[in-house]
Amino acid sequence: MSIGLWTITSLKNCHPVWITHHTLPALYIVLLTGISCLTELETLAIVSNRLTQLPETLGDLSKLRHLYASRNQFTSIPDSLWRAPQLCLVDFHDNFIEEISPEIVYCQTLEMLFLMKNRLHCIPIQITCLPHLNHLILGSNLLEDFLLSVKDMNSLLLLSLAGNKRLTHIPADLYQPNHSTILHLSGCAADSVTTVTSRK
Repeated sequence: MSIGLWTITSLKNCHPVWITHHTLPALYIVLLTGISCLTELETLAIVSNRLTQLPETLGDLSKLRHLYASRNQFTSIPDSLWRAPQLCLVDFHDNFIEEISPEIVYCQTLEMLFLMKNRLHCIPIQITCLPHLNHLILGSNLLEDFLLSVKDMNSLLLLSLAGNKRLTHIPADLYQPNHSTILHLSGCAADSVTTVTSRK
């Protein structure tokens, strides 16, 4: 269901909520004051709204599974989001995010994380502790190395590091014959990225 200028509390029993292509300053106030009322919310799409901040109460949404927050102006992701107990897809591509909090370790249900076109310099080691993560999309950031061990990330199907023009080092275990992860490296700093021993 898409909304315009209605109060968010009128959507209390909605499962998907789409709020897209707004430039109204009031939109953040609506989210801040009303988001915790959406107790049945499973999908929240807030794409292309020029938002700069999200409420900490996002983590209180016990049924939230999918969050689409691309093409805004976020510089960070609220730590509380990673406490949402059923969250499986998070999309913050095309923002200004500079780091991922180690709190992501609490999001044990996460399956897909889309963070391409941001300003990430590094990735926290805690991301390797997410047992169901199968898509990790980090293309077109500011990564200079990716030294995390992925050999224990048994669910990982796709790792995209493409377009990280400063990236020169990745873990050697990504090139092991028994590793089934698809790796995208096009557009990195070197035609052949150096392999190094990963951090564990």
